[in-house]
Amino acid sequence: MVALDSNDVKRVQANSKLKVYQKAATDIQYLGMNIEKAPFDNVMVRQAFNYAIDKDAILQVAANGFGEVATSIIPSALLGHKDGPYTYDPKKAKDMLKTARFDFNQTIKLWAYGDVGKKKAEIVQANLADIGVKVDIEIYEVDAFIQ
Repeated sequence: MVALDSNDVKRVQANSKLKVYQKAATDIQYLGMNIEKAPFDNVMVRQAFNYAIDKDAILQVAANGFGEVATSIIPSALLGHKDGPYTYDPKKAKDMLKTARFDFNQTIKLWAYGDVGKKKAEIVQANLADIGVKVDIEIYEVDAFIQ
């Protein structure tokens, strides 16, 4: 058994000598924010970003529809999972940023690695652009990213 990248699943499924088994994952991917620095030291800004990002689009485009949208810090396959309140709501996100006095003139840096990470970052960038937030994406090789 081996874990497959979502980009490889269809190719493996097309091979009659191989079988793909799917199960609920116990890992979560997330957008990390440095809460010790502005603007992410403001909880309302962090919440607004959560409303601004179309997680279903990320799942469909970047993960080829495989997986499920994380609605909690605990994966749904694990005991203790409880859905969070965040839905895709760009209007609410923009209103929250205005209330938080977010500086729409600043540019946020978004770090990502790999092809899938780049796709995710581009969706996040587009979603945030829709509410007036400028984002620059920096793509790293995996080794450089984790150092």
